[in-house]
Amino acid sequence: MVRYIIFIFTFLYCYQFGAGFDCVKIPSFAYASYNHGANNDTNTKVEKNLSSIPSKSLHRVVVVGDSLGDGIWMGLYDAFRRDLKVKIIRHSQVSTGFVSKDFFDWNREIVEIVKEKKPDALVMLFGTNDIRPMRTAEGYHAFFSSSWVRHYRERLSKFLQYISKQNIPSYWIGLPNMRKKKMSESAAKLNKIMRSEAYKVGVTFIETWKDFSDKNGRYYSYGPDLNGKIRRLRANDGVHFTRIGYRKLAYGVEKALRKQLGQ
Repeated sequence: MVRYIIFIFTFLYCYQFGAGFDCVKIPSFAYASYNHGANNDTNTKVEKNLSSIPSKSLHRVVVVGDSLGDGIWMGLYDAFRRDLKVKIIRHSQVSTGFVSKDFFDWNREIVEIVKEKKPDALVMLFGTNDIRPMRTAEGYHAFFSSSWVRHYRERLSKFLQYISKQNIPSYWIGLPNMRKKKMSESAAKLNKIMRSEAYKVGVTFIETWKDFSDKNGRYYSYGPDLNGKIRRLRANDGVHFTRIGYRKLAYGVEKALRKQLGQ
């Protein structure tokens, strides 16, 4: 407590003279408290604890995908945060997918990720940013036109074939339903492609649609969490999730991973 008071008074003194944060270095005890939660830095403390465990007992689970993949990382982090034998590694990238390669080419990036991180398991969730037209050297392709589907399958197949050749237990998580009817219908179409391509190469496809639908298959924002309590699961945009929702979204792959780990 004394250290915090000293830090606060030091900052206020610096701020008064116009130096602000540049005047004082945030002490480690304050930084550790600030970083508590699910973000890029949350594994820092866990990684230090894991470094003393023999590598053969450390299971590295790499999560890749778009913004929903980012949420899957959060859900798995919460699920395994006390398990020192499992390290959940975040390699998702928002605003990415397989329709556009201009900003981020997953078929190129996945090679480097696997080479660098050497995962024991790979978890994937894509598609949120793929519900749109595509441009290739051949021209413009309307969403889900025959040419769009052909190009999309080619890119997805290349990605999954590379994963399959690595002999890594791999899990592809299907898109959940969405609030807007048109977007939900498009997500269902993407699931059909992703499911079939995953099955071709032996990648496990994990369904999520029913977990966030009522008995009539309709979207809902509030529903049962993992303990059966009615909670808010979805974000305001009707696409993403709350932290509790992401915990539930990740439950299917969590069960698969625990089975793989013999837990």
